[in-house]
Amino acid sequence: MACVVLFIFVDVLLIRPLTALSLFQNKLLVRQLRSQPSNVTLALEAVSQVAKLPCNVAMIEPGLYERNVDEEAANNAHLVAVEAIRVCGKANDPDKAIRIFEQLPSEATRTMIISVLGGCQRHEEAVELLNSPLLGRPSAASYNAAIAACGKAKDWQLALHIFEENMPPNCKSIVTVNALLTVLANCKQGLQALELYRSIGKSGSGKHRAKHTDSDTVTRQLVISALTRSGNLDEACQLLEEFNCTSEKPSTALLDLVVAAFTQTSNWKGVERVERLRKDDSKGSNGIVEFHHWEGLERVDSSWKIGTYGALTVGVRPNRNPAQNGIKLMFYEDIPNDDPTGKKRRLRKVGYLLMKNSISPEPTSSLLGMFLDPTDRGQGMAKSCLAIWVLLCLQGNLIPVTGIIRKPLLALILQHTFQFVPISTKDSNGVLAELCRDPFDDRSVVLYSAALKSLEGAFSNRDLKQQNIKLSSEKPTKPGRLVKIICPLNPPENLQLLQSTCYKILSEEGWNCDLTGFQIQSVFLGRPMDSSSGQNTNREGEPVFEEESKRPLVLGQNKNN
Repeated sequence: MACVVLFIFVDVLLIRPLTALSLFQNKLLVRQLRSQPSNVTLALEAVSQVAKLPCNVAMIEPGLYERNVDEEAANNAHLVAVEAIRVCGKANDPDKAIRIFEQLPSEATRTMIISVLGGCQRHEEAVELLNSPLLGRPSAASYNAAIAACGKAKDWQLALHIFEENMPPNCKSIVTVNALLTVLANCKQGLQALELYRSIGKSGSGKHRAKHTDSDTVTRQLVISALTRSGNLDEACQLLEEFNCTSEKPSTALLDLVVAAFTQTSNWKGVERVERLRKDDSKGSNGIVEFHHWEGLERVDSSWKIGTYGALTVGVRPNRNPAQNGIKLMFYEDIPNDDPTGKKRRLRKVGYLLMKNSISPEPTSSLLGMFLDPTDRGQGMAKSCLAIWVLLCLQGNLIPVTGIIRKPLLALILQHTFQFVPISTKDSNGVLAELCRDPFDDRSVVLYSAALKSLEGAFSNRDLKQQNIKLSSEKPTKPGRLVKIICPLNPPENLQLLQSTCYKILSEEGWNCDLTGFQIQSVFLGRPMDSSSGQNTNREGEPVFEEESKRPLVLGQNKNN
């Protein structure tokens, strides 16, 4: 009876207070480490303090008080060690991280040290820790960390070996499968990823068999990503078709991923094959993209030629996913070469306009952005490129509008040269700014606005550097030109005058395009150009016959609210 009373006395008066003290100090150390994530010295001191606390000593070195140590205090002690190892990893000091693991070994610290070694390109050492004599059988988290470590070193064979040969089935889960698929995708091993995906759902106890590994959305995304990165596009398309036969149809993201891969290889039949799987969308879908039916157009580089402007060749090509990202209006310059036949053309890309075109609710071509080679800027090239786009829109019965324009110079040309009108939407009301040349740097422009905070929020440092923009809090001494930016633009009401402006700009070099209005609209909308596929339409969606589409277009007033 006296022994029992003594034990209770020791437990209540000695061990419990020490446990509470250990718990408080451990939490305090964790906070300090997280506030200084690269301080290795602090990390080592924290681990030293943890090891000296009586309750932590009892936990680390089994002794008299081991069975009485509070579990929460023990977990917090290991949390200090985990944070300390993380700090060493961020400081690129894996040797000190290993020392901490050896001083405070636990499953949590093993998982973290494996991750740290993987990040320091020492994945083989990381894998060896799965068999550390300091601990027993690894947890699923440690196996997953080892697979990820192999992935960082592009060693997909070792990652696959861990999954197939070392990892027990009861540790495998969909998280493990996704970790391995990520490695295979990054290493461009599409067929291996496909084999893994097909095997995890099969019954039996095969080497890939895992517990609770029903595929999820992430799994599908990863296996499709692996196939597209590896160039196995037919297999990716076939897998999408299999998904389409199940209750869970392929997502838009999956379809876009494969379409983008087909687009990069100019495989338009593949694009059409994927587009057939896309669900009917009443919100202005571009429908089937059939670029491969443009046999009547000459191929130039990766584009289809639609006209010439002086020494420039003008073409169109899709931008990644044509149905979602639109198409590019490309501008190339012929470079003289030594080939007397002229068959081997050398082309230099001058720039492009990115458009997203739609037939619904009315035929429009929305300008999303513009790029010009730095060597071609400041020579009036931007006006010429924009004039070609506007003229093609008018001849093709498409209303030229824009998305939200953030580039001040582009907005200036559209508003002052082409008389485009800023509009307010629920997404943006725009910012009125004054634009002038920097008196100390001819390459830069100064942008001033009374709403300076709005400008600062609209432009990142990268944007300012790329566009050579300097924001000013003071009104320029020499008045600049007013322009409204960060808003969409509509064309002027007088489209005849707009058309005349385009002709005037293009008259000097001579713009030449032999396409009819129907063909221009078909190209911009990604449709086949044969007359059996449909007819040109006006803003009300009514057909426009061939002879009408050749005449100057008067679309009337348009308010794109």
